[in-house]
Amino acid sequence: MGARLVLIARDRARGEAALRRLRARAPGAAHRVLYADLMLIAEVKRVAAEIAAQERRIDILVNNAGAIFSYRRLTAEGLERTFALNHMAYFVLSHGLRDPSRRRALHG
Repeated sequence: MGARLVLIARDRARGEAALRRLRARAPGAAHRVLYADLMLIAEVKRVAAEIAAQERRIDILVNNAGAIFSYRRLTAEGLERTFALNHMAYFVLSHGLRDPSRRRALHG
């Protein structure tokens, strides 16, 4: 089918393990992993810009990172961690990738 996945991971060891599993199933695909802490809006913006600059189009966007933390703590940017990861990260990432998504919608 020619499907290629671009993953975002926080942990390098787990990201590389996921990439090895993907490559074992589809050796010819150019899957890749980018790294970012999705609780930090600046990191989300950075990785979204990197993807948008490198990808001609995005056919499907799956936002599935999330967590519920047992105690309240703020990120370095002053957001509560659960809110930052479960709500803001999806919004900021999707917003940052809107141009590649629009290119596909406009030009197929």
